[in-house]
Amino acid sequence: DADFADGVLEPRQAHRGHIGPVVRDVVEVFHVHLEASEGGVLLFDFAEVVLLVVLLPGLPGEVVLPQDAGDRSDAGPEFELVFPPLGPESGRDGSDPAAPVRLPSVGRAVPKKGYDVLLAALARLPGDLHWRLDHVGGGGGLARLQADAAAHGLAARIAWHGPQPQAAVLARYRAADLFVLASVVAADGDRDGMPNVLLEAQSQGLACLSTRVSAIPELIADGVTGVLVAPGDAAALARALAGLIADPARRDRLGAAGQARIRRDFSQAAAIDILSRQFGLAATAADEATAPPCTPSPSPSPST
Repeated sequence: DADFADGVLEPRQAHRGHIGPVVRDVVEVFHVHLEASEGGVLLFDFAEVVLLVVLLPGLPGEVVLPQDAGDRSDAGPEFELVFPPLGPESGRDGSDPAAPVRLPSVGRAVPKKGYDVLLAALARLPGDLHWRLDHVGGGGGLARLQADAAAHGLAARIAWHGPQPQAAVLARYRAADLFVLASVVAADGDRDGMPNVLLEAQSQGLACLSTRVSAIPELIADGVTGVLVAPGDAAALARALAGLIADPARRDRLGAAGQARIRRDFSQAAAIDILSRQFGLAATAADEATAPPCTPSPSPSPST
């Protein structure tokens, strides 16, 4: 349960329930402590339901008032938030044309994103390997990429969704199997730093395939928390794609390892710890134990 006190959501006690990736993030940010169990159900009091409905309008689930819950004098009515299965564990391996492996890629249609290389790599994949690419993002080069996809004979396998809101992007990650971003150094020297979309995808437990450009290897340990290939190498990218498309168990392992590292090394708490040590302000364990919970506002989705 949780209550609003002076505009701050304070923890009271834990209910048991299934916690999907997005809900877990909100639980951590707002210090609502829940425990995982089977059944796909989370129990909330009214304040938490309002919080989740306001923050996550695209959340796949429904709120149900249990018939036997009644009103509780200490916390108000109790609700169930019921979810369908979440996460990228689909078991799709490219062998079934009715269940193609889903490959999202989020990024503007500009040279540094390497979409021409990605299209060339996809064109090299075996014809009996079934996949679908979902591109999210705008950019001046979108029409040219669509024409290139048609020239490669890939038009039927690629959906171009244009820019989308954060809730839609998160939903796409959760329904996908393998995130791909083929970053390169453009002819004018333009390049990615550490793309936010890779952190987003890994935060959802989605395996990632990318390239050794700029700070991407600082985020993805090749073969451990994802897979990296040389930038601009369509043949190497095609080999990596073919292997990962056909191996859902490996994708699941990489996705879980990437998500764990994001939470350990790239969370807000980890960044604050690093800055605190840098400035000689590291809190003691006793300080942390007695510090009141904070409620930071969720940051907006980065532009694609």
